Amino acid sequence: MDPGRASRPGRQDHSPGDAQPRGGRAALRPGRRGGARTHPRGGDPGGPAAERLDGAAVPGADRRSPAPRCRAPRPEVAGGRRGGGGGSARRGSRSRPLARRAAPRRRAGPRDLPGGAGPGRGVRAAGDGRRGVRGGVAVRGLLRTAWAFLVRDFQTEFSYRLAFLLQVIGLFVNATIWYFMARFIGGAGDSARLLRQTGGLDYFSYVLVGLMVNRFLEVSLNAYAAQIRLEQTTGTLEAMLVTRARLGHLVLASSSWSYTFAALQSALLLFFGVVVFGVRLNPGSLIGAVAAVIFTVVALSGIGILSAAFVLYFKRGNPVNFVISSLSFLFGNVVIPSASLPPGIAWISKLIPVSYATEAVRGALLRGEGLRQIAPDLAALAGFAAVLVPIGLAGARVAVRRAKREGSLVQY
Repeated sequence: MDPGRASRPGRQDHSPGDAQPRGGRAALRPGRRGGARTHPRGGDPGGPAAERLDGAAVPGADRRSPAPRCRAPRPEVAGGRRGGGGGSARRGSRSRPLARRAAPRRRAGPRDLPGGAGPGRGVRAAGDGRRGVRGGVAVRGLLRTAWAFLVRDFQTEFSYRLAFLLQVIGLFVNATIWYFMARFIGGAGDSARLLRQTGGLDYFSYVLVGLMVNRFLEVSLNAYAAQIRLEQTTGTLEAMLVTRARLGHLVLASSSWSYTFAALQSALLLFFGVVVFGVRLNPGSLIGAVAAVIFTVVALSGIGILSAAFVLYFKRGNPVNFVISSLSFLFGNVVIPSASLPPGIAWISKLIPVSYATEAVRGALLRGEGLRQIAPDLAALAGFAAVLVPIGLAGARVAVRRAKREGSLVQY
């Protein structure tokens, strides 16, 4: 710094007797004494702030520029942190008003637990309630997702009315073909032997139920992969997977319309068989027939979901579906009774879920069997579902995780 500049007197706009403000930014105030003023802390009981709080004037202070008012220290709240008042004042933090402080939380006692039970049972009951709520929310989320897919695909399907009408006509033609084929087989062969092989049913009734169940087989194997392929080609797959819906809900609900349409087609087949071709029903348990169809759909959905994961992972269709569909049609008691097969290959039907489904539905609709008679078939279908569905969902998670990591969700 220049020593000459440091020795120069400060700039004064008025007479030398007026005090220069500190910092030199404000205008000079005549009649003021120079020098810095000291303001004691608000906590000092003998300072000017304390006297001002008592209503007395401070000697020597400027009335036009009073010193800032300081708040008196607040008493500590009972139950607060020990020794926290002084530390808080030193840090400069402002204490919250007493009225705004939250009351201490009271621990839940036995009276607060459900049913007035002891603490252990009450806690378990509350946990079970929370698990029940989470399960209910998951079911409602799955139903909402399935309803959204159902409405969307229904509107798309019925916008092409001619295609829908042609599918109905195709069902009638298919039933007619099998009706005349059944008459040919029954007239050309040993009718008594055929009745033994079909369990006492005429061949057309046997085939009609097999075709109904086979329709659900085709949907379960192909609908998931076809839906994934459709979402890829239309560019909506990535947007669908970034929504708040769970992956399992999206996969299971994406084919809700396909299953609804399959149920409609099966009902039309049964209607044509009863009204047009004279099939006689002997329903023993409609609930059992519906349960058999549901278990079949769930069991075969595991294979279909795995097929959809194959499409996501390899960007191609799953060739295993054709093999499974062919084996099910041949060994699944759809149109060929397993009793008519050679003993060396008849055991394959025991490894195919469709064979249990067809026997359960035939027993419930045509033979008059109740839930007790078809319970072994339902148990077998439940076992297939317990094994195949987790495998399919695990494969779908692996495929989606890999596609997200590589950024190949929209590639096909």
